[in-house]
This record gives sequence, structure tokens and C-alpha cells, in this order.
Amino acid sequence: MKKRSDNIKEFLNRGDKIWWEFKNTRNYPSIPIIKVDSTNFKNFTKEVQESIDCFLSELEWDEMWTLDDSQDRIDNGMILFLLRDAKGALGHTWFNGNQWFNWYVHKRREQGISLKFILSCWNQIEHSRIICWAEPWNVAPQKGFEKLGGKIFNNK
Repeated sequence: MKKRSDNIKEFLNRGDKIWWEFKNTRNYPSIPIIKVDSTNFKNFTKEVQESIDCFLSELEWDEMWTLDDSQDRIDNGMILFLLRDAKGALGHTWFNGNQWFNWYVHKRREQGISLKFILSCWNQIEHSRIICWAEPWNVAPQKGFEKLGGKIFNNK
């Protein structure tokens, strides 16, 4: 039986994707977000589960991570950022070093909040270069990548 950490490694390294890179100046306007890492994961399990449930209430995705997957990712040095509003969970995204992935913000969001969320996360990432990828069919995040100043590059 595969360990969950093997699944995420396969996910992060699978082929047929478009790679993007961003310059991170770490001086962006910030909004309130929650940074979840190995020092505080246990304090935020309720909020993590709410974010998972928020995602699943809007989208069906066979590869959606679970609370156990979250613990495994955190144990392997990854960082989860959560976005919340007055109604509760609103969004999340993950970082593995300078690699950014699983960006989600619920459709009830106010205009522009998705980009503000990511820039607030970048303020807390200690890398001057951030990379991410999208599968060619997944156009929506790529539009966001362009708005964030991303450039396509070859990661081979």
C-alpha cells in the first residue's frame, strides 16, 4: 500500500503540464489569512476540514486531499494557507518550498480576493521565485497566473 506522501510526490511530479514562474518581492498588501504548518496544525484541524468541505460543496475532484493527507503534507514540510470570511472557509492553497499548488477560492468570494489571497501568502514564503503548474485544459488558474505576472517556462 502506498503512503500518502508518495501520492503527493506523484501529483507534484506528473507530466503534461504547463509550468509558470513568478517573482516574489514579499512586499504585497496583505489580507488576513491563516498559515498552517507543523507548529500549529493541531490548532487548525477544524478550519482545514471546513476548507476541504467548502471545496467539495462546490467541485467534484477525485484527487481532493483529506485531513489525513493534510497532516501528512504538513509532516513533510509543506505549508497550507487558509482564507476565511464571515461565513467560514473561503479558500486554501499549498506550498512545498517554492512550489505552489492546489489554489482554490469559493465562488462566493468578492471580486479580486483570490489574487489578494495569493499575494498575502507570498509575503510569508521565503523564496524570491515561486513556481506552479496547471494542466493544459485548466484555463481558469492560468488566467490568474497571468494576472499575478507569471511567465511560462520549461521545467525539463
